[in-house]
Amino acid sequence: MKIYFEFFEEQNLLVQKFKGEWDLNTLIDYHHFLVKQKQLGSIKKIFTDFRGVSLLPVHNDLLLIANLRDDFHKNIDRIVHLLDLPDSTAMSMLYSDILTKKGHKSFTCSTIKLGLKILELDYSENQLESIFDNLNNKFPSD
Repeated sequence: MKIYFEFFEEQNLLVQKFKGEWDLNTLIDYHHFLVKQKQLGSIKKIFTDFRGVSLLPVHNDLLLIANLRDDFHKNIDRIVHLLDLPDSTAMSMLYSDILTKKGHKSFTCSTIKLGLKILELDYSENQLESIFDNLNNKFPSD
């Protein structure tokens, strides 16, 4: 699994795109990497693109992942997961429910348009699609 990401500090935004087959160890390593980034302190919104990634393997680890995310979700106002596969949507909805019970605002959506509305971002759908396609950072870096 590869994770592409970029911080947009002026918008207090972290944009992420996951590609490939789900791997919990990569996610844990990425989490530890993220919490060390100074830019994370200013981030209030996260928009994550999971399109094309099956999240079905996540079902046994949802609580573990939610607990990991507590390290930096304290400052995050809203989290949006963009999905296109039914199993991934189901896993994201379960995950969002766990986060909501912890006091976080987490949303699952199938369109960029809805994600932009939820996050109150002033981008067009095409602009954000271009951002997803051209994220500057990759984890793990090769």
